[in-house]
Amino acid sequence: MFEVEWLEVDDDYVMQLYQTVRIGHDIYVLRGRKEDVSRSADNPSYCSLTVNGVYFDNRNDEPFSLVLACANL
Repeated sequence: MFEVEWLEVDDDYVMQLYQTVRIGHDIYVLRGRKEDVSRSADNPSYCSLTVNGVYFDNRNDEPFSLVLACANL
């Protein structure tokens, strides 16, 4: 099970944070847009992902870890 987040820009050019849960390879439970996103007073149209909000898949659709890929270094 993975928690996945992504950013999209809406029609008003404001970044929105969306969340979903991925179970296995084929099941997604969409949580939708997150309402309580941290935004700065200087740039209220920008938001960022939360901690551990991103993970990458390799070409075999398996999770890719940059930490594990660089572990031998």
